[in-house]
Amino acid sequence: MREIKFRGWSTYDNVWVYGYITVRTTKRDLEKHYYIYSQSGLSGWRVDSKSVGQFTGCYDIGGNEIYEGDILGGICVHGSISDAVVVFKDGRFSVEQNTGEKYTDDVCYYAAYMIIGNTYENQEMVKGG
Repeated sequence: MREIKFRGWSTYDNVWVYGYITVRTTKRDLEKHYYIYSQSGLSGWRVDSKSVGQFTGCYDIGGNEIYEGDILGGICVHGSISDAVVVFKDGRFSVEQNTGEKYTDDVCYYAAYMIIGNTYENQEMVKGG
């Protein structure tokens, strides 16, 4: 069974933080605020909602955890060289190749890929972004 955890960009420290997610709505402005808490629950960070991504349970070729929103680069199982964005779609984690066509495949097929960026910090790497 895979570990359920999230990452998000801390709006205070400007770094990635990892752990469990909570969404709170304030009474004053009815705005949703996203927080990521450490596994111990003792530390928490407010994060940008657009940066939040869930751990897929898969790792890249370097052993790094792959999260929703990561951009992967390398040679896919079909033999072509391509960049791909990790998405959660139709109840599963998938990759969409960063080409004009949206070819979707299971993210764990891309274990030979390397994380080369993410859609939050590297918007210029995303087709149409």
